[in-house]
Amino acid sequence: MTFLIIMSYIKPFISILIIFLQLLCTLKTYLLFFSSQILDHFKDIEFSLSLSELSLQQHAE
Repeated sequence: MTFLIIMSYIKPFISILIIFLQLLCTLKTYLLFFSSQILDHFKDIEFSLSLSELSLQQHAE
């Protein structure tokens, strides 16, 4: 009987913990997705800068 009483007190904390972990996993997924998008954007900027540097070098020669 005491086990059931203890479980009745612990169960809400366990469910809150599970929800918190699910939120963390979702947030991690979004962060990974957005960070990859941002990195791709910066790679595009870097590529366009290197192209413009090449064109400037060709004009200088």
